[in-house]
Amino acid sequence: MAEINSRFGFGGANLNPGGTGKPTLATVLRDVADDLADSAGASASRHVEETVSVDTNEGLLMYEPDGFVLYADEGGVGGAKTRRAIGESLAAGEYSQDDTNPRKLLFAAADSVASAQVGYQKAMNQPAMLSSAAEPFALTDADDLSISVDGADPETATFNTGDFVDIANATAAEVAAVLETDIAGLTAEDIGGVLVIRSDTLGPDSKIQVTGGLAAAKLTLDTDEHVGSGVRTRKV
Repeated sequence: MAEINSRFGFGGANLNPGGTGKPTLATVLRDVADDLADSAGASASRHVEETVSVDTNEGLLMYEPDGFVLYADEGGVGGAKTRRAIGESLAAGEYSQDDTNPRKLLFAAADSVASAQVGYQKAMNQPAMLSSAAEPFALTDADDLSISVDGADPETATFNTGDFVDIANATAAEVAAVLETDIAGLTAEDIGGVLVIRSDTLGPDSKIQVTGGLAAAKLTLDTDEHVGSGVRTRKV
C-alpha cells in the first residue's frame, strides 16, 4: 500500500495542517470528504459582469482585487483599463491599489470619472446549501416541508404517496423531484443517496432555511439559516 505523507494530494485537500508528521488514513479521508462537501453543487469560481457609476477617483472597494477586470469609457463600458503597481503614478486609463488600503482601487486624476462606467467581474463561489443523512427516508402521505429561499417568504412542498415507489422508503431523488416542483428558486438532487438542496443564487446573498414541516426531521434537515459564500464588490 502506498504511503500517505504530507505531499499526498498536493493542490487539493490539506492533508497535513499541522505541518509535521504524517496524517492518518482517517484524517486524509475526512479532509477529502470536507473538500468534496465544500465543492458540491458549485464550481470553484463563477463570474458575472456588472457596471457601476464611478463618481470619484477612488473607484471601488474590492474584497478580492486579483482576477478582476476593469473597463472604463466615457458614457459606457469600453476598453480594459491598465493595472499599475501600488505607488506608481497613473496616467489616463490606468488604475492601481491604494498603498494604505490595497482593497481600494485608485483611478488616474486624468480620467473624467464623473460620467464613466466601470465594468468588473466578481467571483461568486458557494450557494447556500442544505444536506441530509443518506436515504431511505421514512415519509408518510401528506408530509410537508417549508423552505425559505434567499430570505423570501417560505414555500411548502407536500409529499404524497403517488410521488414515490414506496413513500416509507423514499429515495433522495424522489424527494428532490418533489422539492423542485413545489418550491421555486432552489435545486435539489441526489448525491450518493444524500439529499442536497441549494439556492439557485450564488454568493453571500444566497440563503436557504427550513422553516417547518413534518418532513424536516424525517429528512434530517436542520432549521438553521445557511448562507452562501463568495465575493462582494461595492462602491466607496
